[in-house]
This record gives sequence, C-alpha cells and structure tokens, in this order.
Amino acid sequence: MSSKTFISHSSLDHDFVEQLAQRLKSDNVDVWIDDWMINVGDSIIQKINEGLEDSSFFIIVISENSINSDWVQQELKAAFMKQMTKRDIKILPVLIDLDPSKLPPLLSNIYSARFSKNEINHKEYQKLLQPIKEKAKADLLRQYQDRFWEDVEHIDIILDKTESSRHEIEFILKIIQEDPYNNYFFKNVKSSNWFDILKNEGYFVPEKVPGPKPAEQEGHFMISEWSVLPYLERISQQVNMPNSEKYIDELLYIIKDVSNYRDTNGQHIDNYRTWQYFVKILCNLPNEKIDDKILELIPIWLDSKFDTILQGLEIVKRLLPKFSDGDKSEDWKKAEKIVNMVTQIKWIPKYTEQQKKEIEEKYKHILDKPEEQRTDEEKLKIALLGLNEEEPKTIVDTFWLLDAFVKNKIAERIGERCSENVIFDLGNNLIEIFKRKHPGSLVDFSYIWFRSMFDVPEHISDIKKTLVLILRDTFLAKARKDENITRIIFKKFLSKEYKYPLFKRLVLFVVGTEWNTYKDVFWEMLNVEKDGNLFNDPYFEPEVYTILQKNVGQFSQEEKERIANIIEEKVPRKPHPEEKYKEYYSAYQRQKWYSALKSDGYFKPLYEKYKNITQKEEIISFKEPTVRAGPGPSPLTKEEILKMSNEELSKYLEEFKTVDFWRGPTIGGLSDILKSVVEEEPEKFVRNLKPFLKTGYLYVYNILYGICDAWTKRKIIDWNKVFRFIKEYITPKDFWDDKYKIEEDDWNANHLRITSMVGELIREGTTDDSWAFSDEYFQIAQEIIFQILDGMILEKEEILNKQSIGSDFVTYALNSSLGKITEALFMLALRIKRFEEISKTKEKVSWNVNIKKKYEELLDIKIIESYVWLGIYLPNFHYLDKEWTVDKIKTITIEKQQVWEAFMDGYLSGGQVYNELYRLMRQHYEEAINYQFKEKYPSERLVQHICIGYLRGIEDINDSNSLFRKLLDKLDTSQIKEIIDFFWMQRRSEQEQGSPVEDKERLIIENKIVGFWRWIYENKYKDKEAMSLSDDDKKILSTLTKLTVFLPEINSENFNWLIISAPYADLNFDSSFFIEYLNQLKDEGDVKEIRDYIGKIFLEILEGLTPDFREEDIQSIVEFLYKSKNKEDANKICDIYGRRGHEFLRQLYEQYNKA
Repeated sequence: MSSKTFISHSSLDHDFVEQLAQRLKSDNVDVWIDDWMINVGDSIIQKINEGLEDSSFFIIVISENSINSDWVQQELKAAFMKQMTKRDIKILPVLIDLDPSKLPPLLSNIYSARFSKNEINHKEYQKLLQPIKEKAKADLLRQYQDRFWEDVEHIDIILDKTESSRHEIEFILKIIQEDPYNNYFFKNVKSSNWFDILKNEGYFVPEKVPGPKPAEQEGHFMISEWSVLPYLERISQQVNMPNSEKYIDELLYIIKDVSNYRDTNGQHIDNYRTWQYFVKILCNLPNEKIDDKILELIPIWLDSKFDTILQGLEIVKRLLPKFSDGDKSEDWKKAEKIVNMVTQIKWIPKYTEQQKKEIEEKYKHILDKPEEQRTDEEKLKIALLGLNEEEPKTIVDTFWLLDAFVKNKIAERIGERCSENVIFDLGNNLIEIFKRKHPGSLVDFSYIWFRSMFDVPEHISDIKKTLVLILRDTFLAKARKDENITRIIFKKFLSKEYKYPLFKRLVLFVVGTEWNTYKDVFWEMLNVEKDGNLFNDPYFEPEVYTILQKNVGQFSQEEKERIANIIEEKVPRKPHPEEKYKEYYSAYQRQKWYSALKSDGYFKPLYEKYKNITQKEEIISFKEPTVRAGPGPSPLTKEEILKMSNEELSKYLEEFKTVDFWRGPTIGGLSDILKSVVEEEPEKFVRNLKPFLKTGYLYVYNILYGICDAWTKRKIIDWNKVFRFIKEYITPKDFWDDKYKIEEDDWNANHLRITSMVGELIREGTTDDSWAFSDEYFQIAQEIIFQILDGMILEKEEILNKQSIGSDFVTYALNSSLGKITEALFMLALRIKRFEEISKTKEKVSWNVNIKKKYEELLDIKIIESYVWLGIYLPNFHYLDKEWTVDKIKTITIEKQQVWEAFMDGYLSGGQVYNELYRLMRQHYEEAINYQFKEKYPSERLVQHICIGYLRGIEDINDSNSLFRKLLDKLDTSQIKEIIDFFWMQRRSEQEQGSPVEDKERLIIENKIVGFWRWIYENKYKDKEAMSLSDDDKKILSTLTKLTVFLPEINSENFNWLIISAPYADLNFDSSFFIEYLNQLKDEGDVKEIRDYIGKIFLEILEGLTPDFREEDIQSIVEFLYKSKNKEDANKICDIYGRRGHEFLRQLYEQYNKA
C-alpha cells in the first residue's frame, strides 16, 4: 500500500500512537509520525508541512491530551486547508477514551474510529484501514490504462452466447454501471434472457430516464436518449415468438410507469426520444393489448417544451394506421381516439422571445417613435407584425398530418370506420380557431383561403386548410359509407351550432360529389334560402357553381326551371347603385351562373342572351389564380408597336385601360413590352420623343429604362434628343404634382420614379470613359440634375415621410430617388474631371465651377444620400478635389451622429483600402472602434480595414496607440472573432496548400498573422487557468484554431497556443478545420516531437467535445500516432471515441493492439 498517512497526536499519547503506527505499517501503510520522520537539527514546522503535503490521509488521534494541544490544532487546520484547496486528503478521526460530544466543531460531522488507550480493537481498526486500502487499490489500478475495446470484446463474447454463466452476468452488471459500456451493451444486446435480469437491477424504472440538460448555447437544451430503449424495441419485435408473450405486459407496464411518472415538481418526463421509442414499441404489440389507458398517455407524449416531430410522426405514420386498418370495431374506436389527440389545437405566441427581441431591435427606430409621429407605412408595418398575437398550432405538425390523412388516405379509412364524433371534433377545432381569430363575428373568410371544396389548395401549411382537408375527406368517406349518419351530420352542420359558412360549404361539397344519393338536400337548401343567398354569397359560389356544372345533365325540366327562376329573380341580390351600370351588372351576374349550365340546351340561350349584353367573357373568381406572376399580358405585340408611329403609340398609351387584372391585357404588361421594344429599337423612339411629353409616368419610365439598357448594350443613342425630352418632360408643374399617374398602374408610378430613372441613365452614360455621352451634353445633363434636385429639395420632408431611412444607409441610398440622382451628380463631375485631364481643356460645367457648390448644399441640408456617396466614392472624391475631401474628412465628426454614420457606412462598404486615405481616416476609425452601428456590416468592415492596415505595416501590434492594438486591447469578442475570420480568409487556396511559400509578400502576411496569435496568447491567455476563462474567452480561443493553417510546423512555442484552444475547438463549429490542419502538420518537423504534440493536442480536444468530422482526418492522425510509436496517446484517443459511442477507430485500435 502506497498512500501516505500522516498521524497527528499529542506526545502524551505516544504509546498508543506507536502501537497504531506499527499495526498500520504491518498492513503496508506508509505512515508519517514525528518520532520516525524528524531528526535532530530538522525544522519541525518544515518537516510537518512536508509530511502533510505528501499525505493522502490525515489520522488525528483525539484524547483528553490532544484536545488542548496547540500543535494538534495547527496540524488539523493545515489538513482542512489542504482538503478545501486541493481536495486530495481525507481526514480520519481516532478517539481514545473520549466522549464524542467533546469533539472539536470541525470534526463533529465526521465518523470516528473509537479505541481505548490500552487496546486496538480489531473491528474499529478495520473501519480505519478500509478507506486507506480502497485508495491504495484505486491507485494501483490507475497504473493500468483503460482499454475500452478489450472490455467490449468481452461484452461481445458474452452477448454471442445463448446462455451466460453467473460470473459473466455479474461481469456485465458491474461493467454497465459505467455509461460507455452501458450504451454499448444496450445498443447490441438482443436476447430476451437479459430482460428479467436487467429489470431486477432497476434499469427500466422512470428515474433512469434522462431529462433535458442545458446546452452550451444559452436557452438551448440537450435531450439524451435513454440507453435501454433500443433493447426494449428489440424485445417488442420478439413478442410473437414462443414463450415471449409475457414481455407484452412487461413492456406496457414500463410504458405506463415512465409516462405517468412525475418529478418532485409534479412535472412529467420531457424526453421526445423516449416517447418516440414507446410508440415504435406499441406498433410491434398486438392491437388488443393496447387499451385506452395506454392511448390516454399520448397527450403526455405530445406535450413538450421542445419538439413533437419524432413521436408525432410515429403516431400518425404507424400507430394510427395500425388501428384504422384493423378489422375490429375496437380498433376503430382506438383510431378515433388517436385522431382526436393528434388534431388538437394549442395556442402559442406568434414569435419566440428571441424572435420578438430581434424584431423589436430591428424596428426600434419605428417603435421608439410616438404613434402620432409614425408614417402610414410604419403604422402598417407594426400592425402587420402583431408582436403580441397568438397563433393556433396542431399538436402534430401540419405537414405530417397532411401526409398521413390526405396523401396516405387515412382520412378516408377513418370516415368509413369511425363514428361521426370524429367529424364533429374536427369541426369544433375549426370553430375554436374562428372564434379566437374573429371574435364576435360569424364570418370565417374561408372563400379567401379555401377557394373551392372541390379542389386541393396550393401551399397547404396553414392549420385551417389542413383541418378542412382532413375534415372534408373524412366527411366524404362517411357519406359514401353511411347515408343515415351523413344526414344527421348535414342537419348539424346546417344548424346554428355550426354557424360558420365553411360547414354549409362542406355539406354542398358532399352533396355535389354524391349527387345521386343526396341531391334532395340541395333542393331543400334552395327552399330554405328563399332570398337566393346560395347564388349571391361569395362563400357558396364555388360549390354551387360546381354542383350545377357537374349535374345539370341530370336535372328534370322542373328543376331546370326552378334554377332559372332563381337566377332571373334573385340574382343579383341588389341592382347596381348607378343607373348606367344596372343592366350590365345584372346581365353579367346572371351570365356567370348560366356559364355553369350552358352545356344544357335549356340554359344555353339564356347564357348567350346575357353575353350579348355584356360583350365580355365571364370570370369565375374561384377558378382564377390567386397569384399573378409578372405584370400580365400586353394588348400589343412588339411587331404591332414597331408598326405604329410614335404619335399613334402615345395616343394608344393614353387611352388603354387594363381589361382584366388576372387575365389581361394589363397596363403593366403593355409598359413591360414597351421597355423591351425600346431596348431593341431605341432609334425609333429617340428620333421623336415629343409625342410622349404628356404620357404617363410608368410608360415614360419604361421608355427611359429601355434607352438605358440599350446604351449598356452599346447601341447608339442620340443623347441630345434624350436630354431635351427629359428636360421638357420634367419642367411643367403637372410633372411635380403627379398629374401623369396612370389609373390601375400596379407600380403606382409617380414623378419620383422618373427622377430615379434619369439618375440611373446619367450614371450609365458617365461611368465608362470608353462608352460615355459626349462632352457637348455635360451642361444639359448638369442642368437636368440641378433642376431635379431643386424640385426634390423643396419636397424633402414629404419624400422622407414616404421613404423610411431605416438602419442600412447604403441600401437606402442605392434605392432612394435622391440617392440615384445624387449619385448621378457625382458621376457626372467625375466624368468631366477625367475628360478635362485627357483633353487638356476646361469645361463650362465642372466640379470646381458649379457642381461642388451644389454638392455642398446637399451636405449642408443633411441629405443622407450625399454623405453615403461621399463615403462610398471617397477615393474618387479625393482624386476629384483633394483639398476639399481632406476638409470634409476633418469636419464630418461623430457629433453629427446620423450623417457621420451614413458617411462611415458608405466608406466602410468599399472593398478597397488606400494607404493615404487610411491615414486620413484614422480619427474616424478610432471613433468607430467603440461606436454601435445600427447594422453589423460596418463594424465588420471596420475591423477588416484595420486588419489590412496591420498586414500592410501601417499598424504596429507593439504600439499601444495603434488602431490595431486598440482593437485588441478592447477585446470585444465579436471584433476579435472578425479579425481572426478575416485573417483566415487570407489562407492559401487548397491547391496551394502544402507547397513552399515563394511569394515574399505572402510570407510577410502569414508571419504577421502568426504574430497576432502570439500576441493574443502572450498578453491575454498565457497565465490564465482554464477555470478563469470566460465564455467569451473560450469563443475567441475556439476561433483561433482556424489560424493553425498558417503555422509552418508545431513547435514548443505554438504548442502552448494550440493546447489552450483545443478543448474549445468546436464552440464555433470549427473543429473540422482544426483537425484537418493538424493532420496536415503531422508530417512537418521532427516526428518524435510532432507525435507527442499531436497526441496531447488531440486528447485536449477530446476534453471538450467528440468531433467526428471528417473521420478520415481523425483516422489519419491516429494511424500516424501508432506508426510514430505514440501508441499510448493513440490508444487513449481510440478508447475515448469508443466510450462515447463512436466505432470508426475500432479497426485501427485492433490492428495495432494485436497480441
């Protein structure tokens, strides 16, 4: 026995202690007592401290003599201090002829061995010796490495036997007390011989079921699988084998026991994996054995804070069909119970707390405004969000309900075999939704969201559509099977109890589908609806129309006359309020109904009579598409437009109205084809644009759009005519008063759409010097821009009310009307500057002559877009006017918060960083480091800019005043991660990796990135203990592992960086990269050193996670360890993976551990 034992005592108890020490020594205990260990000349205190430090046990002999001994008290305190800090010493009190009530307070709760001073009692001595022996045994066993796969081989051998010996069973029961062996055993055991053994050992009790455990990510939980479940499922698959029937009741008992179990808080177990297995087990058991008490557990299984997909899917795909397909009425009753349970509704918040928080943050700029200050658009946005609303949801996901009930036709079998109650229950669920969604109303708006009961709607994710489809198919199946019950359902669905229109529509659908059986119901409904409601209410049009269309051939003459009489006398319900439309309106409404009946000779003349009045094809609304793709068809073809003169075309554009929104032709279709024709043949239009001077905005927009696209395709454009047309078109007051708006224009185009297009056109005409409009048009282009800007500045407030700036300034500038025209102004100035330099001339209009003044005006009145473009095009502004640009960089300060942020958003959106501008922008960079931008990208780009400054040598990591150091010293987790991610993006391509670095510049960059990692380690983590690392520290260390790609080899320095990061490698899901790079580095450097480094690092990775991707990289590393003679670490890695349920290293382990 090697565990050293320190004996603290009073010298007055020397004889007893000497006797006890000799007894312990005879039992191989390494004893420390002062008489034996302290020699003449030794420091007593030092020796005692050394003895305590080396000891695993502290025996304190307590007697009347030692209670008052200062030495003993000091030694006891020292032992307690060691126990509190290191927890590697156990205190064992020994009482000599002492009343326990006299024990010091520190020892009062510790069990003591009791002796008399004259005798060492054998029984008490064994109690004292036991913990020392156990520790010694544990220390001895610890010398031997765990060998999971060898132990697993023993398990495999035992499981392969038909019968096991008592010792083998004892071995299994002992070994599966450890989780790794427990998981392996239950994953592989098949024989029912083990069932009773395991049951008696308590493996199937509810207390063993794992509950939810908090995950690393806040608000998330891990749901572990109960290890016994695969075995219980295998037992359920054997219950039909001889002598196995008894396991049916055993399994059902386990299911009930676990499902009904409640914890100390009265809560049921919440583990969807367990409930999924229970359903799978039930599917293997005889139907008659599954009683109502078992089925009544289903609501418990479907009541989860986490997920119901797994168990819900098993219930509707397997358990429900098991009973609905049964051949006994008892099975059908059970199926009915299940249907009721899986179609139940629960009401949940529309958004999770996290989603709500994100939405509130996103729309903070609106929500922070008082209601009266919000624009109409903002009010609508907030109303549509419905932050505090609740939404109905089925207990089982609607996708799986539809798949089971409709696609796999379970609804039909339910309708045929179950009672009518299942139909009423489904109807009642819908009523609950209608009441909550439309309180106090008798409408359900079903004619909007379920257009015809005779069709299957598209995009069925909605709970209402799902329940209606299930109800519809169930109801129809019932109608085909049982007429008497169906008529009872009709009566209820037409009563006040089911007062919503949907239920009458369902009755009409069933009647129309099974006409020969139930047609009397339709005629009776017409008797009841004396005001012709079925023909005038949009709710019932789809079903009544389809009934008439499908069955008119079977109507008697009397019935035909009756229908015609209703249409003639009751349709429409009320005449059109305007006299001039009365005849047309009435004729059209009747024409629609007769269109359903026109296949019959009696009704055809009536249809033609009314069509002759309307001169129009009828539109049957429920047959029309609900979504129109694109603008709709055009009334003219391209060829027809090209044949028309511009005067004829402008007149046509003025007079044309949309014929039909859905079918067309439409204004949108005409304007779209106009744009295409202009793009193909711009000359035809540009030659004479005067006819379009009063043309509506949408058409002129598309004419200019077509010209713009024609120019980008390098077609010749007469810019003189285009510019003169634009100038004349935008000059009248009518233009600015939106007098050219077109009725029924889907885009609702106004004058701002034109100004935007003008901006785009001028930008396209100035961007490319090799394809730009002539210098002779600089002046008119400038005049147009100035004229537009002057008009827009006057209506600035009105524009801002209609266009919310939001939080993304760049996107706003790119899309706003002021943004497009302001950008055109700058692009024109830039084009003029370039032209002047090439031509060595001075233009009448230019940046210095007049454009600068206009741009300054925009800046002065805080036009946000002008600041965005100043930022985006800062290098170009610098080229255009260096002195002015430097001045603006100095004067746009952070105090001007909104415009400064717009400027910085623009500047940081650029990908190119220029050294001179970088230095000029230094103060802005420094301010931005601590600024909270509204969007993420400016902060990310800021970090990237400063990283570029570092990699180019502008920033020095060792200078505390450098921007890069300020970023590092701030230690903002998101910014540090952004630095690392940016550096990681500088890695060589996959093809380049592994080849020597020849590019000196790249070598400098890689060395700087490695230098950054060194600085982070040395200054932030070198002296930190793992216990003191924060969550943010761990995230940074995790992300740092990606920089391993830049290491030329693993050495004694960077090994420390890697080892501290390794346990957290997967916090940001980066472990696969880390392992890949370690696999590449294993072949670099001295193999004897590398094998030890790689082994230690990989084992440290396994301290925090069990990465299994990519398996080939892991296998390659482990094989390298074996081949390089680091068998110890390789075996440990294989062992850990095996213990955690991964078997892909087993073959390697066995290959290199052969006897």
